[in-house]
Amino acid sequence: MGALDAPDELYMGDRSGIVAGNKRPGFPLLVCAPPGLQDRRMRQPKDIAAAFEAFDGTHVDPLRGLLAGPLSPDAEGTLLAAIPGPDEVAATWLIKALVEKGKLGAGQVAHAFERFGQVTEPDAALHLLQCAQYAPQAAPLLRPHLTPYYGHAKILLRVWAFDAYCRGALPEEDLTDRIKQGLRMRHASMRARSKALARDFGIDLENGK
Repeated sequence: MGALDAPDELYMGDRSGIVAGNKRPGFPLLVCAPPGLQDRRMRQPKDIAAAFEAFDGTHVDPLRGLLAGPLSPDAEGTLLAAIPGPDEVAATWLIKALVEKGKLGAGQVAHAFERFGQVTEPDAALHLLQCAQYAPQAAPLLRPHLTPYYGHAKILLRVWAFDAYCRGALPEEDLTDRIKQGLRMRHASMRARSKALARDFGIDLENGK
């Protein structure tokens, strides 16, 4: 169980009430959750700014701490306003984490996608591309900006640009041939993503339908 999955309070003991490390029944040893988990108050713009300031570009603990509580509308606005800009990697990491947890609405995701063409950091682009699978209704907003990523030096950007392209397809588009093409790529990550897309779109690869 990870820190973010742990309950607020854990009582360590057996069913008789005798607690490990404490032989007296009825006096459970209380182990408190990490401060970040207990802090479930609504996040404000100042909290977003503080997390951005503490983020070193690699370690996401300052960002993860924001996920324990809801974001105020002003905090969501601060998050979106950071794209593009010097904090775009942190902002897009947070957006992706919020989308994965179902804590960011489709409208906010669409606003983030509208800014995709302005991001300059590869990691920021990757985070937004990976959001398309959770917000396919907004994915068409990404399509006009995907071309530079189809041949990108980083394979993950190529893979997720392909995913976003498919997620943003019009209802009448037939993606069967394109997804089959992805399955023939030499990179295992592209083949795996293509297989996932085939499953999500209900494409029968064995019978070609």
